[in-house]
Amino acid sequence: MSKMFPNAYAVFFVVQIAILMVAYVILRLKTKYKMLTTLCLSILFVAGATLLLLPLNRRFLIRMNPTDLQEYVAGTFFVAVPFILILIVTFLKPMLREIVNTQKPAGPERTRILQMVE
Repeated sequence: MSKMFPNAYAVFFVVQIAILMVAYVILRLKTKYKMLTTLCLSILFVAGATLLLLPLNRRFLIRMNPTDLQEYVAGTFFVAVPFILILIVTFLKPMLREIVNTQKPAGPERTRILQMVE
């Protein structure tokens, strides 16, 4: 049986939601990113902050079982993985478009110009 406070997960979750909202509002106001990109960056920030705040949470939630806390943090990162993938696709999309555009076959105009140069 776990030796944690009955609402330790709830407190941890509320702190994560508060960090998420603050990060989202700051990113939304200070950057020109679209809503989905801002949300993904905020969730990524929360996952990182959770890892950084882990020692602090152990100090304040003394009776929390370390295994339970580690499972909670692992769950946070599991939730963040799809958003990380969305960010990767979002930032790589312009480069992929560039690659596709450069590999297009020559059009009739280009073929005609190449024939003139020959």
